[in-house]
Amino acid sequence: MKSISLLSVLAVAAMFVACSEDTVVKTESFNYFNAKVRLVADKPLERLEVKRRVPNTENFNAQNLYVFDSMIFIYSVSAPESWWFTVLDIESGEEIGKIGRKGRGPNEFNYVYGTFIPVKQNGDIKSLMQVRTSEGKLANLLCNVTKSLQSGQGVYEREIDMPSSPLLWIDSNRMIGEIPPKTERENIPEEYKSMFSGIARNQVLRIMPQCFIYSLSEQRITKTYDQIYTQPAYLLPFDGYGKPISSTDQFAYMTNKAVNSSRGKLVLAGSLIPQINILDLKSGKMEAVRVEGLPLASNSESVSFYNDVQCDDKYIYALYQGPQISRFYRSYLESLPEKSYPYPELSDAEWKEKCGPNCQLHIFDWSGNLVARYELEGAANNLYLTNGRIFTHRRYSGAMLEYDLKME
Repeated sequence: MKSISLLSVLAVAAMFVACSEDTVVKTESFNYFNAKVRLVADKPLERLEVKRRVPNTENFNAQNLYVFDSMIFIYSVSAPESWWFTVLDIESGEEIGKIGRKGRGPNEFNYVYGTFIPVKQNGDIKSLMQVRTSEGKLANLLCNVTKSLQSGQGVYEREIDMPSSPLLWIDSNRMIGEIPPKTERENIPEEYKSMFSGIARNQVLRIMPQCFIYSLSEQRITKTYDQIYTQPAYLLPFDGYGKPISSTDQFAYMTNKAVNSSRGKLVLAGSLIPQINILDLKSGKMEAVRVEGLPLASNSESVSFYNDVQCDDKYIYALYQGPQISRFYRSYLESLPEKSYPYPELSDAEWKEKCGPNCQLHIFDWSGNLVARYELEGAANNLYLTNGRIFTHRRYSGAMLEYDLKME
């Protein structure tokens, strides 16, 4: 799941303990995640060199890329072609085919929401796609990618009636999903009202999201996780015109997620809190770590932290943005002429020319210890791990980069 882009400008939560950018978080602060936070030692920052730029990946104005096996699936709403996804070979960058035809006819879709979750089943690559059908229905369809590319037409095996958006495959039969937060405007308990006493003219109760495991063979939810967050709901103040006073309070729970099936673990990397949460899918218990020296929040700036996360049997790989990139990009937006929205994105070359800061790659072991911290090239929104290889991509304007990473 890819949560926060460089264009996100989010206010800092009033409920956070205010820290300066360089302050080490040494005490317990308000935490949306139901886990005791352990501070782990930092590591020296090393430079990780780019091994190659994947050809052709910068030519699609891509909102999202998905990588599976030897293929790249490029999603672009603005692409002039009549397909939602273009499939490239990860080595050559050459086009393999298309997936998801635009339109209102059979097996055509008014809209595809960028959800593309691939898995191997019985030798074929398949993917769950969230689409808006020609009848206007929102549906989760299981697409047979292998047969679609072979035939040049969409092959959709079944609709999966999940209660909400799917996130990740645990195996070829089970998926992690998440019921999104919902808003309750009436019957707000007094204990929640007191949290924002005197701040808002209008208040609503925000019900926290809930993760679950869905079985395709049983066609039902087999397990839910309702202890991920510190409280089942919290109060969100509004200004009387339907706009939140503190938008971070709406989104502080947001995480990017990765699952390791052999370990039975789900990783939740905080988008607005620089925290790695590790959920045991069997017990439902969660551990959390933060790297010493990273800020929790700032009382003057909004900051995006972990943009994406991947994992394998040995390590957790987290793509860290942090205050420097948030500050640089905010300055860039402020330098633009008025009425320049949608904001023009900087190309990789322009980012380098303007001395834009670089993202980092934080690598943790499964005990939560930081084992390495690398500086990457430029900014990135997405991180990919396939066949032991690490790639990054920046939305809309950047090429996919492969890094020369060798982990024992």
